[in-house]
Amino acid sequence: NEVEGEPSAEMFAESPDAAWFGGETAARGTAYHKALERIDYELSDVGSIAEALDAMCGEGHLTLAERKEIDPSVILGCLSSELMGLARRSEHMREKQFMLCLPANELLDTTANDNVLVQGTIDLIIFDKEGGRTLLVDFKKSNSPAAALKARYSRQLDLYAYAIEHGMGLKVDKKLLYVLGRDEVIEM
Repeated sequence: NEVEGEPSAEMFAESPDAAWFGGETAARGTAYHKALERIDYELSDVGSIAEALDAMCGEGHLTLAERKEIDPSVILGCLSSELMGLARRSEHMREKQFMLCLPANELLDTTANDNVLVQGTIDLIIFDKEGGRTLLVDFKKSNSPAAALKARYSRQLDLYAYAIEHGMGLKVDKKLLYVLGRDEVIEM
């Protein structure tokens, strides 16, 4: 049910993936993100997920080092979740790239109002027809408590929601973090 094609709004543009910084933890998170970009949401066992990850490695979508970072049972936990069940039943978009031009004082603690270019990639947008909602989902691989994750990523998800609302003309009803490995959904 993945939505094909690009919205006509100019702010959504093809661009390379944004680079992650940090050490081993960031590398692990990046590996999981790369896997979730391409994994078949219909896979339902560790063996088929491991095979799909190995194929991604063989096709050059994952490096061998990235493949070693990914535990197929963590991916299975995600794919088996109620949230991903909703994604399977609904239209959805993965890896939606966007660009925004916003005044600096809307992004940073400054009085400057010069425009700043912001670009990013939204992990998953679910168009829940049953509930009449649009859900924004961002995947995280973290051991931090829910309160810390909410504080750290609140602004990021606000920007993603702004991009969806202004670029696609859709109201975002829920902004969610899905914490891989804990199978926890945190509503922002």
